[in-house]
Amino acid sequence: MCGRFILISDLSEATDALPVEEISRPLRRSFNIAPGTLVSALVREKDRKLVQLRFGYAPPRAREGKPRREMINARAETVASKPAFRESFLKRRCLVLSNGYYEWKKEREGKIPWFIHLESNRLFAFAGIYDRQDGNTPPGVALLTTEPAPSLRAIHDRMPVILDGAAADRWIGPLQAGGENLLPLLKPYPGKDLSAYAVSPYVNTPGHDSPACIAPLPGE
Repeated sequence: MCGRFILISDLSEATDALPVEEISRPLRRSFNIAPGTLVSALVREKDRKLVQLRFGYAPPRAREGKPRREMINARAETVASKPAFRESFLKRRCLVLSNGYYEWKKEREGKIPWFIHLESNRLFAFAGIYDRQDGNTPPGVALLTTEPAPSLRAIHDRMPVILDGAAADRWIGPLQAGGENLLPLLKPYPGKDLSAYAVSPYVNTPGHDSPACIAPLPGE
């Protein structure tokens, strides 16, 4: 799963990397973005619009009077068919901006946090889906996950779908034949610039938000 990530790029970096035509909210920058907080995302309405969404997706039945159970991830393998996600996959896809994410590796001494990123912490986007807006509350978003890239298999058995360039633009572009044109995008990141290193348990506390969150452990 992917439950924590960072966004440290400024607005000019974001608009250089992704085609943004309208900005409704400022970037929500942080070294420790956790579930329940706001994230910066690009959606396509009339134009490509930079918005803030809430990290935590409510499936349709949760909006019909049943207890709200938010999900932070959706499996890429079933997002187009599972009732909890299918409508959002067809109608409400987004790009969640990030410079890297955290994953916890199981060791004998406990779970060790790792920071996973592209070269030079380059900005990219997670493939996401979002729910309908409920009153004044921003829509909730879930990040899509897939099997891990080979270099990450020793850390975790899942990874978020990472998109940039033309792939990112296609994800929020028009559908073809029920979305079959988008499914090939939902694969492990293919680039060779994916890196990971262990970081301090300092990041375990969601309230900690500083460069110390991504500082390598001694010896890394």
